Amino acid sequence: MEQQIIATKEHATETVESKRTRYKTGNSFVVKLGDAIIAPFVKIKEKKEEQSKVDNSKKESGNTVENTKTENQSNRKKKDKKKKKRK
Repeated sequence: MEQQIIATKEHATETVESKRTRYKTGNSFVVKLGDAIIAPFVKIKEKKEEQSKVDNSKKESGNTVENTKTENQSNRKKKDKKKKKRK
């Protein structure tokens, strides 16, 4: 059993040292070409996500401003009604 483990380790070491790996990544022409094709689409997607986050935060802050405006207007109307009643 120990001899099999040692033999397997030696075989793995030889494979790595001789660069006979089964799967190589990042060095082939096809991988570089695929990355070049996909990269612009990824950038566009990231920009849209960032913009939607900014738009959502603006909408939320805009909603609070609009809510305060409508509350102020309703408060003014109530005050005006009270003043008319007093007179």
